Amino acid sequence: MILRTTNFLKKHHLVISILLISSILRWILILRGGQFYFPDESRYGIAQNALVLLLDGKVKTALLVLVNELAHVGFKITALIPALFENIFDTTLALPAIFFSFFSILNLYLIWMIALKAGATTRVANYALLIAACSQVLLYYSRHLFPYDQAMFFSLLALYVALINTKPGVSFLCGTLSFLCIVTYNGYWAIAAFPMMVNTFNGAKEKYWFVKRPTFLGLGFLTPLAILLIFCFVIGKDFFSDYGVYLQKIVQGSFSEGWSLPFEYFWHAEHGFIVVVALLTLVSLFLFLKKRNKFLYIAIGGTIFVYLCLVIPSNVTHTFVVYARTTRQLLPFLVLTAAYGLDNLYSWKPGGRWLVNVAIVVILLQAAWNYRLAYKIVYFREFVQEVQEQYPNFKISSKMMRFYAPLVCENHGLLAKNFHYIYTWPQSLPPAQGDILMAAPHPLNFLPHQYDGFTREERQAIRKEYFEMVLYKPDASYLANIKNEIENCYQANNKEE
Repeated sequence: MILRTTNFLKKHHLVISILLISSILRWILILRGGQFYFPDESRYGIAQNALVLLLDGKVKTALLVLVNELAHVGFKITALIPALFENIFDTTLALPAIFFSFFSILNLYLIWMIALKAGATTRVANYALLIAACSQVLLYYSRHLFPYDQAMFFSLLALYVALINTKPGVSFLCGTLSFLCIVTYNGYWAIAAFPMMVNTFNGAKEKYWFVKRPTFLGLGFLTPLAILLIFCFVIGKDFFSDYGVYLQKIVQGSFSEGWSLPFEYFWHAEHGFIVVVALLTLVSLFLFLKKRNKFLYIAIGGTIFVYLCLVIPSNVTHTFVVYARTTRQLLPFLVLTAAYGLDNLYSWKPGGRWLVNVAIVVILLQAAWNYRLAYKIVYFREFVQEVQEQYPNFKISSKMMRFYAPLVCENHGLLAKNFHYIYTWPQSLPPAQGDILMAAPHPLNFLPHQYDGFTREERQAIRKEYFEMVLYKPDASYLANIKNEIENCYQANNKEE
């Protein structure tokens, strides 16, 4: 056993090194803060509340809290684990983020494993891992308490399982993992469906394969769904009605941007990195037209399938709006396609090896630049800590810093502006008047954040405004004019949620 482990470490030292560096980068990012910036992170708060009830012996009430809104219920159940660790080791927002970051790291490893299982060489798999590790889109969400990486983990694991063989047990497991993906984050239904398609059509076609495989995939998917339905029935929860209400809420943003938002978002999130990936993808497409193989069927097929699943419900049926978080489903397949294209540059004469080295250097340099932008963001909680170091009397509600805060609030004669997640503008209050004591760029100035629920017109307004978090010593006359509109920073939203 020890000898086998040693041989693995020697053979795959590059893989281990990339995963280790990726882990450290994510943990440093997490320790810089940012948790509870997005309103959707409140789902982790639901798990925290449910855990308190469970520890008090109020099991039924705790379960009702978890399923009060069925959307992404798998994430809330999993979140009980880090919530328990928080309870044992004292509260720290970094701890749950580090827990969920392991799914992000495992996704990188699964991309490598999928490449090998789909028939790629070790070098192609290593390139895929390196490119994935350099993607900012696969990095910056890890500092927040989101279900996206966990859901992607289940989908990628389902894809890996789908490529193993077509035995009934494997098909059943693939279906189950696909369900876990959707129940963890409902918006990832495209990458949940693709592994089941792969398992259906992959490999030799045994007798009645077109009946057997879908049957066992369906059983694998429907069995946990049936358990969830029975549970909802027992506690009196209307599963279908609840999901119907949830689906009607997915309208923030613009349906018309479904086809174009992925391109625009990837450019602003990845810059030159996505250009190199796109060029390498074109190389793979050219090779695919000349000589088709299983690997490219998976990589290119996955890219096309997910893109169509974004565009059709958005532009055609007007059912789902495309967001940054749903667009990132494309990345694992683009990474695989780009890795194949990069490896095939070696055969270009003359200068193939030179092209490969240039592409790798550009990817690494662009990743360093992109990561620098993510690490520079200052979020509310961290800015308030800096403020309170200089102005200890200034108090602000921790719940207010999470979500739904007023535009402007006052405490101990100091005025705080934009210490909240911004939904609408222009702001209704007149510009604050007084001496600026401290200021920092608002997190919304980070361009990738502007592609989660905002229209093109709203993004243009954000960039024109350039929001800042500002602490003022306000003029007395200004306070008098707006005294009915402002709230106390400490009292605002300090009630139970």
